[in-house]
Amino acid sequence: MVKMKKETIETYRSAFGKFTFATIVLMVATLALSQHFLLGDMIGAILTVAASVLILSVIYFSINYKIDGHSLEILSLFSKKEIDVFQISSLCWVQSFYSQPNVYSFSEMRLRVVYGYGQHIDISPKNSQEFIESLLAINPMIQLQKEAIMQE
Repeated sequence: MVKMKKETIETYRSAFGKFTFATIVLMVATLALSQHFLLGDMIGAILTVAASVLILSVIYFSINYKIDGHSLEILSLFSKKEIDVFQISSLCWVQSFYSQPNVYSFSEMRLRVVYGYGQHIDISPKNSQEFIESLLAINPMIQLQKEAIMQE
């Protein structure tokens, strides 16, 4: 009788950067205050804040990074991306305030995962050091850039 080794599935939440949080608060406050002062609509301002918080919370809580066997799954509300961990060539930290199509992050400090033939995706796992160690346990050939070690 052959015993199969049970693979563990590790799930990591997305980090939430301070700059990103401040930007979102400023945008929502501007919308609410302009609605209140320009249109004189206090109820509309409250509903604007409530709807914004609800939508952003749903988007934020939908972002997960899952390591399942030798597969890295990046899940968000609108998409799912799967990367073979053995295709990952390097990891490095990138600080950016811009959002791009290949960014699955609510933080300005992102971990760039380079895989395949020069493709990359930017993510921001909350327990980043543990996340990196999990990937290295599967594929020790992943190169870490000097900036890849981040103090949390």
